[in-house]
Amino acid sequence: MIKKYKNYFIVATLFLLACIPSAFLFVKYRQSESKLKSLASAPKDQNAKVLSEVGKLIQLPQGETPTIATVTDKEKLTNQPFFTNAKNGDIILIYTKAKKAILFDPIAKKIIDVAPLSISSPSPSLASPSSTLAPLKTILLNGTETVGLTKKFETELKQKIPNLTVSDRDNALKRDYEKTLLIDLDNNQSEIAQKLSQDLNILLGPLPEGEIASGSADFLIIVGEDKK
Repeated sequence: MIKKYKNYFIVATLFLLACIPSAFLFVKYRQSESKLKSLASAPKDQNAKVLSEVGKLIQLPQGETPTIATVTDKEKLTNQPFFTNAKNGDIILIYTKAKKAILFDPIAKKIIDVAPLSISSPSPSLASPSSTLAPLKTILLNGTETVGLTKKFETELKQKIPNLTVSDRDNALKRDYEKTLLIDLDNNQSEIAQKLSQDLNILLGPLPEGEIASGSADFLIIVGEDKK
Protein backbone atom coordinates (compact mmCIF):
# COMPACT_ATOMS: atom_id res chain seq x y z
CA MET A 1 0.00 0.00 0.00
CA ILE A 2 2.81 2.38 0.90
CA LYS A 3 4.54 1.58 -2.35
CA LYS A 4 1.29 2.35 -4.23
CA TYR A 5 0.94 5.81 -2.64
CA LYS A 6 4.60 6.43 -3.27
CA ASN A 7 4.06 5.79 -6.97
CA TYR A 8 1.09 8.20 -7.00
CA PHE A 9 3.24 10.85 -5.30
CA ILE A 10 6.02 10.46 -7.87
CA VAL A 11 3.58 10.71 -10.78
CA ALA A 12 1.93 13.83 -9.30
CA THR A 13 5.29 15.46 -8.70
CA LEU A 14 6.43 14.82 -12.27
CA PHE A 15 3.15 16.23 -13.59
CA LEU A 16 3.57 19.46 -11.60
CA LEU A 17 7.17 19.84 -12.73
CA ALA A 18 6.05 19.42 -16.35
CA CYS A 19 3.41 22.14 -15.92
CA ILE A 20 5.79 24.75 -14.50
CA PRO A 21 7.49 25.70 -17.83
CA SER A 22 4.11 25.88 -19.59
CA ALA A 23 2.69 28.11 -16.88
CA PHE A 24 5.78 30.32 -17.01
CA LEU A 25 5.58 30.67 -20.79
CA PHE A 26 1.87 31.45 -20.62
CA VAL A 27 2.48 34.25 -18.11
CA LYS A 28 5.31 35.68 -20.24
CA TYR A 29 3.05 35.50 -23.31
CA ARG A 30 0.30 37.38 -21.51
CA GLN A 31 2.79 40.01 -20.36
CA SER A 32 4.16 40.41 -23.91
CA GLU A 33 0.65 40.51 -25.34
CA SER A 34 -0.24 43.31 -22.93
CA LYS A 35 2.87 45.26 -23.89
CA LEU A 36 2.13 44.83 -27.59
CA LYS A 37 -1.39 46.12 -27.10
CA SER A 38 -0.15 49.17 -25.20
CA LEU A 39 2.48 49.85 -27.86
CA ALA A 40 -0.11 49.60 -30.61
CA SER A 41 -2.36 52.16 -28.94
CA ALA A 42 0.47 54.51 -27.93
CA PRO A 43 0.58 56.63 -31.15
CA LYS A 44 -3.17 57.33 -31.05
CA ASP A 45 -3.00 58.20 -27.36
CA GLN A 46 -0.01 60.46 -27.99
CA ASN A 47 -1.74 62.24 -30.87
CA ALA A 48 -4.82 62.84 -28.74
CA LYS A 49 -2.61 64.31 -26.00
CA VAL A 50 -0.86 66.61 -28.47
CA LEU A 51 -4.16 67.84 -29.92
CA SER A 52 -5.47 68.50 -26.42
CA GLU A 53 -2.39 70.52 -25.43
CA VAL A 54 -2.24 72.54 -28.67
CA GLY A 55 -6.01 73.10 -28.56
CA LYS A 56 -5.58 74.95 -25.26
CA LEU A 57 -3.21 77.43 -26.92
CA ILE A 58 -4.84 78.04 -30.31
CA GLN A 59 -8.14 77.44 -32.09
CA LEU A 60 -7.62 74.31 -34.18
CA PRO A 61 -9.35 73.75 -37.54
CA GLN A 62 -12.55 71.76 -37.12
CA GLY A 63 -13.75 68.72 -39.07
CA GLU A 64 -10.26 67.51 -39.92
CA THR A 65 -7.75 65.15 -38.32
CA PRO A 66 -4.23 66.52 -38.85
CA THR A 67 -1.13 64.66 -39.88
CA ILE A 68 1.23 64.76 -36.89
CA ALA A 69 4.99 64.40 -37.28
CA THR A 70 8.04 64.95 -35.08
CA VAL A 71 11.22 66.82 -35.95
CA THR A 72 13.99 64.22 -35.74
CA ASP A 73 16.84 65.91 -37.63
CA LYS A 74 16.78 69.71 -37.45
CA GLU A 75 19.90 70.02 -39.62
CA LYS A 76 17.99 68.75 -42.68
CA LEU A 77 15.43 71.55 -42.26
CA THR A 78 17.74 74.56 -41.89
CA ASN A 79 16.82 75.88 -45.35
CA GLN A 80 13.12 76.04 -44.51
CA PRO A 81 12.03 79.25 -42.70
CA PHE A 82 9.16 77.49 -40.93
CA PHE A 83 11.70 75.45 -38.92
CA THR A 84 14.08 78.32 -38.07
CA ASN A 85 13.27 78.16 -34.35
CA ALA A 86 12.53 74.43 -34.23
CA LYS A 87 14.55 71.76 -32.43
CA ASN A 88 14.54 67.99 -32.43
CA GLY A 89 11.49 66.70 -30.60
CA ASP A 90 9.18 69.52 -31.67
CA ILE A 91 5.88 68.45 -33.22
CA ILE A 92 4.24 69.54 -36.47
CA LEU A 93 0.48 69.47 -36.99
CA ILE A 94 -0.44 69.60 -40.67
CA TYR A 95 -4.01 70.48 -41.67
CA THR A 96 -4.36 69.95 -45.42
CA LYS A 97 -7.97 71.09 -45.81
CA ALA A 98 -7.44 74.22 -43.70
CA LYS A 99 -4.02 74.71 -45.37
CA LYS A 100 -2.31 75.34 -42.05
CA ALA A 101 0.82 74.00 -40.32
CA ILE A 102 1.48 74.40 -36.61
CA LEU A 103 4.88 73.91 -34.95
CA PHE A 104 4.57 72.97 -31.27
CA ASP A 105 7.15 72.57 -28.49
CA PRO A 106 5.85 69.72 -26.27
CA ILE A 107 8.43 70.45 -23.54
CA ALA A 108 7.79 74.17 -23.14
CA LYS A 109 4.10 73.66 -24.01
CA LYS A 110 4.07 76.55 -26.46
CA ILE A 111 3.47 77.17 -30.15
CA ILE A 112 6.65 78.06 -32.04
CA ASP A 113 5.14 79.01 -35.40
CA VAL A 114 1.98 78.86 -37.51
CA ALA A 115 2.19 79.00 -41.31
CA PRO A 116 -0.15 78.58 -44.29
CA LEU A 117 0.38 75.59 -46.58
CA SER A 118 0.83 76.18 -50.27
CA ILE A 119 -0.66 73.14 -51.98
CA SER A 120 -0.23 72.78 -55.74
CA SER A 121 0.32 69.02 -56.01
CA PRO A 122 -2.37 66.77 -57.56
CA SER A 123 -2.33 64.91 -54.25
CA PRO A 124 -2.84 67.61 -51.57
CA SER A 125 -3.15 65.25 -48.61
CA LEU A 126 0.46 64.19 -49.14
CA ALA A 127 1.78 67.41 -50.62
CA SER A 128 1.81 69.11 -47.23
CA PRO A 129 4.06 66.70 -45.32
CA SER A 130 6.38 66.12 -48.26
CA SER A 131 6.74 69.84 -48.97
CA THR A 132 6.96 70.89 -45.34
CA LEU A 133 9.44 68.22 -44.28
CA ALA A 134 12.75 67.16 -45.82
CA PRO A 135 12.73 65.56 -49.32
CA LEU A 136 12.14 61.81 -49.29
CA LYS A 137 13.81 59.04 -51.28
CA THR A 138 12.46 55.67 -52.32
CA ILE A 139 13.79 52.56 -54.04
CA LEU A 140 11.58 50.85 -56.64
CA LEU A 141 11.71 47.09 -57.15
CA ASN A 142 9.85 45.32 -59.95
CA GLY A 143 7.92 42.49 -58.31
CA THR A 144 6.56 41.17 -61.63
CA GLU A 145 7.82 39.73 -64.93
CA THR A 146 6.64 42.85 -66.80
CA VAL A 147 9.66 44.73 -68.16
CA GLY A 148 9.70 48.49 -67.52
CA LEU A 149 6.98 48.46 -64.85
CA THR A 150 9.06 50.42 -62.31
CA LYS A 151 9.73 53.12 -64.91
CA LYS A 152 6.02 53.38 -65.60
CA PHE A 153 5.23 53.57 -61.89
CA GLU A 154 7.97 56.18 -61.36
CA THR A 155 6.18 58.48 -63.80
CA GLU A 156 2.94 58.11 -61.83
CA LEU A 157 4.86 58.64 -58.60
CA LYS A 158 6.43 61.92 -59.76
CA GLN A 159 3.04 63.25 -60.88
CA LYS A 160 1.39 62.53 -57.55
CA ILE A 161 4.29 63.11 -55.12
CA PRO A 162 6.83 65.54 -56.62
CA ASN A 163 8.89 65.61 -53.42
CA LEU A 164 9.41 61.82 -53.38
CA THR A 165 12.43 60.99 -55.54
CA VAL A 166 13.51 57.56 -56.79
CA SER A 167 17.11 56.80 -55.76
CA ASP A 168 17.34 53.36 -57.38
CA ARG A 169 15.37 50.89 -59.52
CA ASP A 170 15.91 47.13 -59.68
CA ASN A 171 14.12 43.75 -59.81
CA ALA A 172 12.71 42.16 -56.67
CA LEU A 173 13.88 38.72 -55.61
CA LYS A 174 10.35 37.37 -56.09
CA ARG A 175 8.55 38.23 -59.34
CA ASP A 176 5.00 37.25 -58.40
CA TYR A 177 3.78 40.11 -56.20
CA GLU A 178 0.08 40.66 -56.85
CA LYS A 179 -0.16 43.86 -54.78
CA THR A 180 2.24 46.80 -54.67
CA LEU A 181 3.91 47.07 -51.27
CA LEU A 182 5.37 50.09 -49.42
CA ILE A 183 8.03 49.55 -46.74
CA ASP A 184 9.25 52.17 -44.24
CA LEU A 185 12.91 51.12 -44.24
CA ASP A 186 13.93 52.83 -40.98
CA ASN A 187 10.55 52.39 -39.26
CA ASN A 188 10.66 56.02 -38.15
CA GLN A 189 8.28 57.77 -40.54
CA SER A 190 5.02 56.01 -39.82
CA GLU A 191 2.83 59.09 -40.33
CA ILE A 192 4.25 59.86 -43.77
CA ALA A 193 4.28 56.16 -44.68
CA GLN A 194 0.57 55.93 -43.90
CA LYS A 195 -0.12 58.98 -46.07
CA LEU A 196 1.93 57.54 -48.92
CA SER A 197 0.07 54.27 -48.66
CA GLN A 198 -3.28 56.03 -48.67
CA ASP A 199 -2.57 58.51 -51.46
CA LEU A 200 -0.86 56.00 -53.75
CA ASN A 201 -3.44 53.32 -52.93
CA ILE A 202 -0.79 50.72 -52.07
CA LEU A 203 -0.27 48.39 -49.13
CA LEU A 204 2.00 49.30 -46.21
CA GLY A 205 3.94 46.47 -44.60
CA PRO A 206 7.30 45.05 -43.46
CA LEU A 207 10.17 44.11 -45.76
CA PRO A 208 9.40 40.65 -47.20
CA GLU A 209 11.82 37.88 -46.27
CA GLY A 210 14.70 37.62 -48.71
CA GLU A 211 14.24 41.07 -50.25
CA ILE A 212 17.10 43.57 -49.91
CA ALA A 213 17.01 47.36 -50.10
CA SER A 214 20.35 48.43 -51.54
CA GLY A 215 21.44 52.05 -51.32
CA SER A 216 20.23 54.87 -49.10
CA ALA A 217 16.51 55.63 -49.04
CA ASP A 218 13.60 56.31 -46.70
CA PHE A 219 11.18 53.89 -48.36
CA LEU A 220 11.09 50.84 -50.58
CA ILE A 221 8.25 50.19 -53.01
CA ILE A 222 7.83 46.74 -54.57
CA VAL A 223 5.65 47.26 -57.65
CA GLY A 224 3.11 44.47 -58.10
CA GLU A 225 0.70 43.20 -60.75
CA ASP A 226 -1.95 45.74 -59.70
CA LYS A 227 0.15 48.54 -61.25
CA LYS A 228 0.40 46.99 -64.73
